[in-house]
Order: sequence, then structure tokens, then C-alpha cells
Amino acid sequence: MTIHSRLFHVSLAALVGLGLGMGAKLATGASSGRYLCTSIPRACTFAPSEAPVLRANVCWSERSTTLKADAACASGSYPFYVEHGEVDPLTGAVTPYIPLDDACSHGYCFFGPSTGQEDAMCCTSGGCVPYMAGDGECPGELVLCNNSAEGGCSDGQG
Repeated sequence: MTIHSRLFHVSLAALVGLGLGMGAKLATGASSGRYLCTSIPRACTFAPSEAPVLRANVCWSERSTTLKADAACASGSYPFYVEHGEVDPLTGAVTPYIPLDDACSHGYCFFGPSTGQEDAMCCTSGGCVPYMAGDGECPGELVLCNNSAEGGCSDGQG
């Protein structure tokens, strides 16, 4: 029983050391962490392809995304990397973006009820349907459509 207990403690210490070493590596460079928008897509907002470049390490929790300081992330938040996004200068909150090409520049136009906003669409040669971020499935091309009164194209085509 004592051997198993010692083996457990040695294994646990090795795992903790490995985890701390990986955490230190994530904090060393702006591009060394896991990419937030592929790891947790719901944490990011779809934006036009011209979305601002941020290239920063952040701390993400269910409630917020903030710039990561040199220290570890606060309890309950985790280190990630964000390529595109904006920082609120008053609060330090980060809005991470997933840049998408414009639907019309790829020859797709969505003809449906106007929402007056940009929506992510999943498009194929058969047409476009609203992208349901929760299911993560798009058998075609994921693009951004300005679904305004102009017929679904941000450049007025359609």
C-alpha cells in the first residue's frame, strides 16, 4: 500500500510539474498559446476580413476575455492567444474576432428577411443558410453576409 501511495504522489508531482511548465510556455510569447477562436469558437465574434489585428495573449473565462499580464491568469480563467480583436481601453476587456470574407465577393448573396446586421452564412453552390455557431458544422464556405435591405450584399449587389 505504501508503494502505491508513493507512486501516486510521484505521478501527481510529475503531472503538476508538466502542467506548470506548459503554463509557463503559454505565457512566454504572443503566439505561443492555444488559439481562442478555434479552441472555443463561441468566445469570438464574426467580423469582416478587415477586422483589427491584435496578436495578444489573453485570459478567457466564461464571463470575460482580458489581456494577459506577465503573471498567470486569475483563478477560473485560462490563457489563450488571439490574432484579431479589440481592447476596451476603459475596462481592458478584449473582443476577439473571427474574420470572414464577404459573401458577395465570393458570388453568394442571401435573399431572406432583412436583419439589418452582418450574419455568418454557410454557403454552397445551392445557396446560403444562416450559420448556427452552436453546431460548428458548415459543409460549404463560411462567409459574412451584410443582410440589409440591399438584398443581402454589403456592396449592393444582388
